[in-house]
Amino acid sequence: LQQITNIINAAGPDIDFVYLSTGGNDFLAGLLAGGWYRGKPANEVFNLFESVRANTQTVVNHILSLRPDLQIVIPSYDYINLWDFDITS
Repeated sequence: LQQITNIINAAGPDIDFVYLSTGGNDFLAGLLAGGWYRGKPANEVFNLFESVRANTQTVVNHILSLRPDLQIVIPSYDYINLWDFDITS
């Protein structure tokens, strides 16, 4: 969070947007049929997804505490294979 603070403070009032990348094919591990999560217990996968969500929210809240006027762009290009994996089971 300190690095984010430093970057935003260094940019000063000249920025309007923050681009917050949440990763790429990290969950799929580059595999067509899915990645590391296949065959893992659902609670383990859910806990990781929840951790990513919570950490992202922490970062967003921190950015907005520094500059509530900033727009935060959060792109993502992971496509979780939900057809072969049921996170609820």
